Amino acid sequence: MGKILWENGFPRTLLLVADRNTLAASDGIIESLSEFLIEYHIYDEIRVARMEHVEAIERLIAGRDIGILSVGTGSVNDLCRLAAARQGKMLCIFATAGFRLLQLADREEWLQGELSAKSPEVIIGDTNILAAAPQCLKSAGFGDMVAKYIALADWKISSLLTDEVYCERVGKLTRDAVDKLLSMADRVTENDPETAGEIFRALLMTGIGMSFMHNSRPASGSEHIISHLIECVELRKGITPNYHGEDIGVCTLLMLKYYNELAERETITAGKEHLDWDDIYAFYGEMADDVRALNEPTTITDAVEPAVLQQRWPQIRQIIHELPDYDTVYSAMKRAGCKLTAADIGEAADAARRLYPLFALHAPPSDASASAGYDRVKKEKLQGEDKMDTRNIKLLAFDLDGTITQHKSPLSASNRELLDLLSKKYRLLIVGAGMCDRIFEQMRDYPIDIIGNYGMQYAKCTPDGSLHIIENIQVPCDRASVEHRVTALRKKIWVRELFWRERGISHLWVRYISDSWDESKTGGQTGL
Repeated sequence: MGKILWENGFPRTLLLVADRNTLAASDGIIESLSEFLIEYHIYDEIRVARMEHVEAIERLIAGRDIGILSVGTGSVNDLCRLAAARQGKMLCIFATAGFRLLQLADREEWLQGELSAKSPEVIIGDTNILAAAPQCLKSAGFGDMVAKYIALADWKISSLLTDEVYCERVGKLTRDAVDKLLSMADRVTENDPETAGEIFRALLMTGIGMSFMHNSRPASGSEHIISHLIECVELRKGITPNYHGEDIGVCTLLMLKYYNELAERETITAGKEHLDWDDIYAFYGEMADDVRALNEPTTITDAVEPAVLQQRWPQIRQIIHELPDYDTVYSAMKRAGCKLTAADIGEAADAARRLYPLFALHAPPSDASASAGYDRVKKEKLQGEDKMDTRNIKLLAFDLDGTITQHKSPLSASNRELLDLLSKKYRLLIVGAGMCDRIFEQMRDYPIDIIGNYGMQYAKCTPDGSLHIIENIQVPCDRASVEHRVTALRKKIWVRELFWRERGISHLWVRYISDSWDESKTGGQTGL
């Protein structure tokens, strides 16, 4: 190791930064540095990287001809990257677990703006040491890596909507690396040097991509924003956060599920954001000034034009469809020993639960572009010219197909959970075109009041969970009116097939012609 540092121009004096666990894991490293003068800065254990730690390292190296050797991963490396950047010192990372090697000190960047942490001149990974890393660190690192799927999607969407620069080469470099790691999910926790080496190489590729872009865009997106909020809530309560990758992995699954559901919408109606910023700043408490600085005088979503979003929605859906689906990533993370649900990551998971369901429910298209700002969604108001005082809202009414469920599909478990959460605060109502009993069946007998049959039926759920029809208005068919309108329709638009049911015209069956539509028969008019 000493020869490698010497050949790469490192100073004769090195400050070795580690904690007792990472130093013990790297047995033999001191002996390999016999040609260097070694100074030590050793922590008993460090789980949370703080600015005071960075400043302590800076005081040890300021104004001196000295390099930094960081022995460890995660927090130790974050501290050294930032200190080295601020003092202009050379940095070598000796990895004791093969994850997060070149990521910026992103625990701070979400509030302070991107910090100028540097990439190291040298990275060394001993595959025997990497393979022997604790299982929890390997699993957390895997969770952090799969986040790159969301980060890349956010980046591409932002490029479509805000003209942010997107680099295809860096995107491919990152995607290839995370795809390879996903295929190795079964082997992540094994004590196998060959597997550890392959994982280490894949992670280097993502780090190199970030170095090319001089930011963490290829690796950090909306899932990181939510995770950072969780960590800040925990720190504010005096709780030591989970390993960063554990929170990131869970938030990646939340965002992936949201994206998968969002892409099922063929069309959208976009609108500008309407937020109660006083309410948001009150939530952040002592962090409010930092959040305010990021969102004033403009927010990232101000750059998104609703008309452009609607126009480019098919391209956005395609970007989402290129992601692996939720079940595939969930299965891989489970095999890799990752934490999987909000409940797995502790008390502060309530923050993630509040963020995801309301974001998925309202699906504000103007936010779909950004890799920042998702933490604001939990305070989102209903759109309109005037801001609405949500304290006066007593009832929430939902459309069925395309909103709470997909077309003719049963209620999903995730949306059932969402309704359970909302029902604790609001009265809930479903409004649909179908008959109430059919809607109730599609909702899997969920206890909710229903307005059906175009407003002509009203049903309430009884305490025992059964559906009781309160009102059922029936109006005879106006045959003459229907015949008149159908005749006019036939004259205007070519219809391949009509079927009149019995003698009435209560049901009209039309075969929709898409690819085989012959415009010559309609003068160029579109189909029904």
